[in-house]
Amino acid sequence: MVQAKASTTGTYIDSSQPDCVNDGTGPPPSEMASAKENPAQRHAAPKCKRRYIVLLFCFLANVVCFVDRTNIAVAALAIQDDYGWSDADMGVALSSFFYGYAIMQIPSGWLSARFGGKKVLAVCVALWSMFTIITPFAVHVSFGTLLAARVGMGLAEAASMPCVHAIIGTWFPPGETSFAISFSTSGQAIGTIIALISSPMVSWYWPSVCYVFGVIGLVWTVLFAIFCPENPTAQDRQEYSVELVDTVSGEAKVEDVDTTCFDNDGDEDDDAARGGTDSLQDCEAPAEQAAAAQQANTTASLTAPKMSCDQQGLRTARISCTRTMRYLCQPSFIAIVVAHMTHNYGYYVTLMWLPAYFSSLGSLAFVKRCVHAT
Repeated sequence: MVQAKASTTGTYIDSSQPDCVNDGTGPPPSEMASAKENPAQRHAAPKCKRRYIVLLFCFLANVVCFVDRTNIAVAALAIQDDYGWSDADMGVALSSFFYGYAIMQIPSGWLSARFGGKKVLAVCVALWSMFTIITPFAVHVSFGTLLAARVGMGLAEAASMPCVHAIIGTWFPPGETSFAISFSTSGQAIGTIIALISSPMVSWYWPSVCYVFGVIGLVWTVLFAIFCPENPTAQDRQEYSVELVDTVSGEAKVEDVDTTCFDNDGDEDDDAARGGTDSLQDCEAPAEQAAAAQQANTTASLTAPKMSCDQQGLRTARISCTRTMRYLCQPSFIAIVVAHMTHNYGYYVTLMWLPAYFSSLGSLAFVKRCVHAT
């Protein structure tokens, strides 16, 4: 008979072991107490939980992603001066990134679900870092080569958010996913700030912003592959169960310990101590209902007309398509899509053309003040 309890302080107590009693044949009670395992120490989580290390890498991935995405806007002025490209040419070059980014959004989500967020994210960060490093070479070769490099970078960076969300969903319990997503997403703003304040490197040698941040992305890939496992271990999952405590009622919510059903040993004192004598009946009722439902499903499946594999696949596809269309037609979903489109339009137009706008004002001192203000 195993029972897990939690006190108001969140300490787990194992009542399956009897209290130590000294009958004169064993060691003194003090030695027995010191030798007895402390449940609080057994369930104590490490000071630095591995899921927070994974979250830090997700945050840094967003930082690198937006630095590499934005640094071309900072270097655009120097590129125009060196190669004589017009504003229209730079507009095409800046927008080419989003062609690849839009194309790979849904496929990258499928890839992260199919092969795991870690593998796909590591490969994509390495790819877009390589595209960042070869950007100066692409500019030097031709305008079309630059467009191809920017499209390739967009294809790789499209997997950043789907993979980060997949990793967070794997490593974090439901109560912490909002915090984890908001913290990792804040790396986008940090990366944009870092890219904008890197203008001194542009004034010295504009390809340096591509080389520096591309190498940083490759270093991130190596460290991420070493220190971040694909899935949490049993110890990591045990931390989740230990931390899932209802602080209001003080009841334990341990997934690997069943505290709902207890064995009926006929001891009325134990039943009273557990809060009543009908715990077994309460536990048997759901089991009987589940058995009856399973029997009904089995009978229905036997009496239903048989379908071929092709018919079953077609029926499943129709049901899935109907559910998807019903979801896509929800007003709330449409509102979110429209709001996100309008936000991205204003955000990226401002972000990509802000350095050029400041430069058009003609005052270098004013540009420097604006850069420092970011």
